[in-house]
Amino acid sequence: VKLADALDAAQTKQEKDSISSIALDRVKVESLSITGVKVNIKSKNPMPYDPANFTLGYSYNRQSNENPTTQYENTYDHRGSLLYSYTPYVKPLRPFGWIKSKSKNAKFFKEWEINYLPTNISFSTNISRYYYEEQVRDLNSIVSGVKGIELPASVSKNFLWDRQLSVQWNLTKTLNFSLQTMTNARVDEPAGSVNRSLYPDAYKIWQDSVWNSIKGLGTPWEYNQVFNASWTAPFNKIPATDFLSFSAKYNATYNWEKGTELEDVDMGNSISNQSQWNLDGRVNMEQLYNKVPYLRKVNKRFAARSSNSRATQEKRRKFERTITLKQDTGVVIRHNLKSKKVKVSATNLGGQPFAIETRVIDENSVEILTRGNRQIKVLATLPKEKVNFWSEAAQYTSRFLMMVRNVSSRYRETRSMTLPLFKPTIGDGFGQTSAYGPMAPGLDFAFGFTDDSYVQRALDNGWLIQDELMTNPAITGMTRELNIDADIEPITGLKIKLTGNWSRTNSNQIQFMYEGSPTIYGGSFTKTHVAILTALRPSSVDNGYQSDAFDAFLRNREIIAARYESLYEGSKYPTTGFMQTHSLAGQPYSSNNGGVNKSSPDVMIPAFIAAYSGMSADNIALTAFPAISSILPNWRITYEGLMQIPVFKKYFKSFTLNHAYQCTYSVGSYSSFLNWIGIDGEMGYTLDELSGNPVPSSPYDISSVSITERFSPLIGVNMTMKNNLTCRAEYNDSRVLTLNSSAGQIVEATTTDITVGLSYKIANFNKIIKIGSTQTGINNDLDITADFSYRNTMSLIRRIDENYTQATTGTRTLAVKATANYVLSRRITLGVYFDHQVNTPLVSSSAYPVTNSNYGISIQLSLVK
Repeated sequence: VKLADALDAAQTKQEKDSISSIALDRVKVESLSITGVKVNIKSKNPMPYDPANFTLGYSYNRQSNENPTTQYENTYDHRGSLLYSYTPYVKPLRPFGWIKSKSKNAKFFKEWEINYLPTNISFSTNISRYYYEEQVRDLNSIVSGVKGIELPASVSKNFLWDRQLSVQWNLTKTLNFSLQTMTNARVDEPAGSVNRSLYPDAYKIWQDSVWNSIKGLGTPWEYNQVFNASWTAPFNKIPATDFLSFSAKYNATYNWEKGTELEDVDMGNSISNQSQWNLDGRVNMEQLYNKVPYLRKVNKRFAARSSNSRATQEKRRKFERTITLKQDTGVVIRHNLKSKKVKVSATNLGGQPFAIETRVIDENSVEILTRGNRQIKVLATLPKEKVNFWSEAAQYTSRFLMMVRNVSSRYRETRSMTLPLFKPTIGDGFGQTSAYGPMAPGLDFAFGFTDDSYVQRALDNGWLIQDELMTNPAITGMTRELNIDADIEPITGLKIKLTGNWSRTNSNQIQFMYEGSPTIYGGSFTKTHVAILTALRPSSVDNGYQSDAFDAFLRNREIIAARYESLYEGSKYPTTGFMQTHSLAGQPYSSNNGGVNKSSPDVMIPAFIAAYSGMSADNIALTAFPAISSILPNWRITYEGLMQIPVFKKYFKSFTLNHAYQCTYSVGSYSSFLNWIGIDGEMGYTLDELSGNPVPSSPYDISSVSITERFSPLIGVNMTMKNNLTCRAEYNDSRVLTLNSSAGQIVEATTTDITVGLSYKIANFNKIIKIGSTQTGINNDLDITADFSYRNTMSLIRRIDENYTQATTGTRTLAVKATANYVLSRRITLGVYFDHQVNTPLVSSSAYPVTNSNYGISIQLSLVK
């Protein structure tokens, strides 16, 4: 049936409208958008109430759909925004502007300014309302003609209100603050359709609910805050301290998030914060030395020079120029040698001596008194400096004592806390509320000035839900990291870079829902270390893999265990935790009840560090986490001074020796004993499951620690000869020592490799083989490279209790690589290559000897225009 025929057959207008609504698909879209609306009226001096500070925006979108299966489908999207931004313009205060002195030190105080108003204040609010309603047709009723049960409409809606505040305050030129807050809120709406014409009573209820929610600024569901502060010390503004630099930065974030809403269960909210301090300091020692005139002169003399610096110095000690004499007056020449004691001579253009008379004008100028009309070459030179032994000795000694050129340090501390089951909601100021007595969670939490004790404070204030069925713990973390660098140059051309690092990460889980708030500790640790006293002593099958360091480790365990025993002597067993009902509770400590275990991490880790570092077990710290003061420097050394020797300068363009040492001690990860009871610091007890007695122990359950050491390289040479032959040779040695306390073994993995690399470029090779170049602008060069390497790796397992060593893996690798590439044309490069590698296992049970060889020719074709 055609639609037109059906409409003609309809008897009434109502029937025709019904047929049209069922038969047709209708889509209607309405939209309106207004952005950036503002009145650009502002005062001569910007004021907070200026209309130009406000910017408005609004958008409206509506889409209506009708089709044979859908009676109506309406989507409404309203969005409105208001932005306020105010930048005051006020003259900064100069508290010390009254100072009359013109000295450089006084200038800093005279120009010191304070901005007593924030630099910028901005606020924005965005409201968005989304509403979707769909009513499907009852097709069965339409077909049968019998009215059935009307299907309910489907409704989806969201009424959101976001508010942002930003304050930037440059209090001084070097002290800045900024604060950004963002509140995400929801305007509460009753469930069901919002239709004024169909449901006027429900619409009235909806309207009252929405207005009441708006008056209360909505129901917050997330709050975020970011605070930043930075300060740069004005040392560079004061001449006496311009060799110093220091900056401090602080960042704090705070987040409140509404918890899941269940009908009969209060899940609480969640709060978290994080704060970070960054401190950077630097001392330019060279700039400090230069404040003394004599030392500045010494530094200028011994300044780092290039290989041709001697020729440059000679050039600076003389002045040459061709001039034309005048008949009626003398000729003034400016030599800029900064001395009145200059020797001036002349030659004619043929090089024959030419007598002249001169007169010194000043330390940079002389006048040629001889007159004439001919050209001559004038040479002005400085007299040779007289060398005084004591003066030379004093200058060389002074320069050596000024070997430290720069020292810098960086310290970073990061703290974080995540606290679930938090009852209070937030107000509208800095994410706080006073509905639970004191301001919650407190400005100290919002700005990151809290530690683990905050959890107990929150419990005391009744802010946390204590339910043993809800076991989400409070998680706190802290990371401290210190980096120290120093540049040392004892003599010209010898540069030493010292680096030190110390880093410790702590992560705690506080089970505040249980009595006593039991805490689980965890984290990691690393620091730069020096184990060079036991380095470069390989073990082999010839000596039964004997190791002096491992033998020392076995002896050290006895010493460390005895030192621990002496710490516990005179103490008493605790009376808390698992000791509350124990017969030894409160009794004096006795090793007969269970003493220090030689195989415990507390004993083996200090013994391991002492043995493999060449230290005394009597003085090593009894901890797996040495203090910051235990940092030992790593270094990198380069020496280029050989280029000052004539024979090296004759044959080489550059010649550099280098050496580097890197060593770190690290604790990969650790946890804590759940049943540990502390008595003093890290001293305490755990329960021995076999005997049922307490045994001395630290709170940390550390499965492994390691020392990683690398000579990269032990010795290295980089040279480029006058004929463009480049050579690089290195000898590298590394080892990784891992103490696995849980398995009772030490794993030693060592690697030694020697590499030699050669490269040579034959320029315009086509001319040598007498092949003419077919393209201009192309260098038909032949590049030749050759690399030789020898590598030896070995892995040993040393079983502690059995005093037995076993080789597990080991490989000897010899590799030779060579390539030659010839640029035939702009688009074509021809090459040959050879790669030969031989792998020989040192442990026959682990692998077989393998030889790989690759060789061939290559053609590189470039199709790029």
